[in-house]
Amino acid sequence: MSIKLIISTIFMGLFLTGCGGDEANNSTNHVDANQPHKVQRVLVANFNDSSQYHIQSDDEFIFFKIYNYDKNIVAHSQFYLNIDNNTQTGYKNNSGSEYLIEDNRLYKYIGSGGYDWKWELIDTVAYQKIADDDVSKSFISAKVAKSLLENLGDMFSSESVKVSKDRTAISYTPNKRYISQSGDVLSSLLFENGRTHYIDLYEYDNRLIFSAVTKNSELKFAQYFLDLDNNSQTGYISNNIGRGFEYLLEEDRVYKYTGGNSGDWSWELVDNGTFGIDEITQNGIYKVESSFFKSSLKLNQEDIKIAFRAYDENWQEIYKISPKEVKLTLELEDGAVYITLNESWNLMGINANLTLQNLKDALGEDNILIIQGGGSVYKKDNPEAFNNFISLQEGSGYQIKLNNEAKLSYIPIVYENNTIPLTQGWNLINPMSNLSLAKIKEQLGENLIAIKGVGDKILYQNSEAQNGFEKFEEPFGYFIKVAYEGELRF
Repeated sequence: MSIKLIISTIFMGLFLTGCGGDEANNSTNHVDANQPHKVQRVLVANFNDSSQYHIQSDDEFIFFKIYNYDKNIVAHSQFYLNIDNNTQTGYKNNSGSEYLIEDNRLYKYIGSGGYDWKWELIDTVAYQKIADDDVSKSFISAKVAKSLLENLGDMFSSESVKVSKDRTAISYTPNKRYISQSGDVLSSLLFENGRTHYIDLYEYDNRLIFSAVTKNSELKFAQYFLDLDNNSQTGYISNNIGRGFEYLLEEDRVYKYTGGNSGDWSWELVDNGTFGIDEITQNGIYKVESSFFKSSLKLNQEDIKIAFRAYDENWQEIYKISPKEVKLTLELEDGAVYITLNESWNLMGINANLTLQNLKDALGEDNILIIQGGGSVYKKDNPEAFNNFISLQEGSGYQIKLNNEAKLSYIPIVYENNTIPLTQGWNLINPMSNLSLAKIKEQLGENLIAIKGVGDKILYQNSEAQNGFEKFEEPFGYFIKVAYEGELRF
């Protein structure tokens, strides 16, 4: 913790003592603070000592607990809550917190600017402190009703500070995100016969929640390997777990593979999620759970593969799952649509501002073999100096060759110019909007010779439509042949 944060925590303690009195009693007029009735999920964060910070919730309450504290050092507990998940609002010295629970008192931040120390007492909360000479039996717990937390959604972030009698911050946890809703089980992946050991995969809103459940008390850590393009020849390759993984989810971290295809262990951290270990569930069940935003993974298709490895506290493998197929729900931005591009050649004509990097991110860098159109080209095997494709151009269609089928999402745009110029001979265009064959013929007359689609399929020739062709329509590209220069208006 920085010096600035320690000083502000001392002031916080003095301020809150003035609001709520000295050390709180072990019980209040609320119900027991220690045990939720219907646990939805558990988040575990480690202090910078041997203690742990747990968060649990049920339909009505959120439960906070510090395990393994030293009664001779720790006098007070502080739980900070960032309700809107925005670090630029609330008290910024503690990750933008709107609420603070110190001992048995709930406070709301009412300061301005994020750094002045102003908190309003909202209510007292259920609170319990068990001090034992055996540190492993000591804990501090508090419970707050969700109804007291204004604008509480399905996710918030939190951190905890242990404070001494003289109001000095002793140790703290990092700020972590917590999801308080479960959603429906999307898929259950068995890694032993029966339901003794399994993984439940949830989708909730725009998040994925992985829950590894077992009766093996050694379970402490989990790794999920994701193959998003269903191509075993791209991404991380392992003889132990499988082939073709673009992403690794480990505890609360999202990694993207940056190595070659030789199996070298090279990953880049791209985002953080939440992570928790629940060792107090019923019937001797142990659970490790992680949750992540779908946007962290740049999903572009619904069908993916997931492999799993479980570890003990020393990172020794105790279980694993070979890759299993899972179908996700593809989340789209407002106004976005998506198209499916086939393996091998596609004739694409979309109205969108997409760069080469956008296409690589969406379709997979190793999945794109060739893009050509608009007088430019990109070939995966070309030296960089020979590739001049930068982005999709207005009015131009593109031939794109993929190694594997993939989905592309984009937000359509409307161009100010609604005319596409045509040169003598063949032109590769994308329609700015749907345009019927009757309108095409009305504009071009005898100048129109032929129209072709993907794979050189003839759509119009000898003054007759062929293969059921009726109109130009986005998102398809078309070859159109004219006898002399002209233009098409959309």
